[in-house]
Amino acid sequence: MKKSVLLGTGILATVLLTGCGGSSSGGGTSVTEYSLSDYEGRTVSSDTLAGTWVAVGTGSATYEVEEGSALSKWAVKEYFVIKEGASDPDKASCHAGFISTDIVGDQITVENFSGTVSGNTIISGAESENEGKIVTNLSIVKISDSVEALGTITVNVAGLGSLSQGLYCFQQKNEVGEVNGSYYGASEEYQLSASAGDDVFLQKVSGTVSSKDVSVYSSAFVGEFLTKDGASANFTVNSSTDLTESISFDASSTSGASVTGTVQVQLPAQ
Repeated sequence: MKKSVLLGTGILATVLLTGCGGSSSGGGTSVTEYSLSDYEGRTVSSDTLAGTWVAVGTGSATYEVEEGSALSKWAVKEYFVIKEGASDPDKASCHAGFISTDIVGDQITVENFSGTVSGNTIISGAESENEGKIVTNLSIVKISDSVEALGTITVNVAGLGSLSQGLYCFQQKNEVGEVNGSYYGASEEYQLSASAGDDVFLQKVSGTVSSKDVSVYSSAFVGEFLTKDGASANFTVNSSTDLTESISFDASSTSGASVTGTVQVQLPAQ
């Protein structure tokens, strides 16, 4: 099940993919948690929420399935930008462009997330979905006053050309689970979006072994190029640090349509 977390597009480009590393292996249902330790202690303005933020957290959910019950546990890390809006600030979502926040006193609500703001530099709270059956607890810290793009995403559609845009939200998630006590696997996913709009959409939902669904849509190119039927995709994490990510991807369908692209993330040093 895909879970959008927090707070996560000119071009909108959203990519959900399976990566390598960062997830647990073997049996059990423990996940490798992300840490804020590499991002804390920076000198940032407390005047407004505007800036670059990092969120980390964990969540879990229990589902009823044909075999009985299934348990999922996950850990997430998300980079995103908050900009000043017409009234309350706008937050870059990893699946819906920039979204207006609702702030009353020190309480903030955006999408399915509700939390408490401290000094305009720290946010803590939880995202709740499916009537509270899916909950992700999050700790969030402002790392820079920059509201510029976190990086770039380039999408190339065969026969139609290339689109490139600044990246404003990037999310990593690793997840494990079990069905009736039997461990069923682990995966790591990435989700991201560029600047506000609705022009390019690329999605891959993948299990631990093979691709299941791939779709690409572009209103800028006017047409749907890849559908989940007969589509396949490959994603490669070329390099990864606390401040950078380099990812390449390619997808194609039985109809002959193909898409390639790259994702480059560079968080501000301050």
